[in-house]
Amino acid sequence: NGPKRTFALRDADSCVLAGGVQVRLREKGVAHLSYWVFPQFRGRGFATRGLRLVSAWALTDLGVERLELYIEPANEASRAVARAAGFVERGVLRQHERIGETLRDMILCSRGLDPPR
Repeated sequence: NGPKRTFALRDADSCVLAGGVQVRLREKGVAHLSYWVFPQFRGRGFATRGLRLVSAWALTDLGVERLELYIEPANEASRAVARAAGFVERGVLRQHERIGETLRDMILCSRGLDPPR
């Protein structure tokens, strides 16, 4: 795992922290992104806006060619955020990520230099 940068998502009216987006550089030209929103701020577009902005920054300013996300198959809200930010589901990675004591399946989503659809 390479260097990372974390961006805060704040409510514009109150400046209260609503969540975050993290970029972690992996191999050359590839970065992994993750995002989270605190429960009281969910459903208000924070994750989608944040993911779009950080993705654009990573693809232009960092020189990254491909961005990747890993999402649990049952997490429909996160999958919708990824699609809205221009990511495409590429397939399921079986037993890819350990959460607690369990290896869980993850959907690989990616986005490249092409503009989001």
